[in-house]
Amino acid sequence: TGARGEFESALKYDEAFVSARYHLGLLLLTSGDLVGAESNLVRVTQVEPRWSWAHAALGSVYYGGAKFAEAIEAYRRALAIDPKYAAALAGLGLARWSKGEKDGIKDIERAMQLDPSSAIPNLNLGIVLSQSKSRRDLARAEEELKKAIQKNGNNLEFPNRHAEQL
Repeated sequence: TGARGEFESALKYDEAFVSARYHLGLLLLTSGDLVGAESNLVRVTQVEPRWSWAHAALGSVYYGGAKFAEAIEAYRRALAIDPKYAAALAGLGLARWSKGEKDGIKDIERAMQLDPSSAIPNLNLGIVLSQSKSRRDLARAEEELKKAIQKNGNNLEFPNRHAEQL
């Protein structure tokens, strides 16, 4: 059963075990179960509305399901709690860009300045630039994705396979 089974067992003992529910939501997100991830992360944000990480994770779920307006809202809630949360700002920028707000790239660039050690802004900038037809942008996208993988050596911020597949 692995980690998922452990989190589910913990929740059987205590439905309000927010940390277990949050980590189950992250596990479901990374495994592609967006419905399960959304269900768990919504509950976390209801019980702990001031947990910026949960709102940002929910933004990632919505982004993964192409629900860009909901992703933007979730990232903005995370930033209202923690205005210096670079990963949430990078997520906001990517969601805005994906919704057609091309100046969302500025959010990603600000996130890079807020936390130069975070790999997420590099990943998101690489995703945006990889959509371009410009050779210069494509070369920069490759550079940003390589930086993201290098910064994320232990796969702690995201599975590196996402960057490698681009």
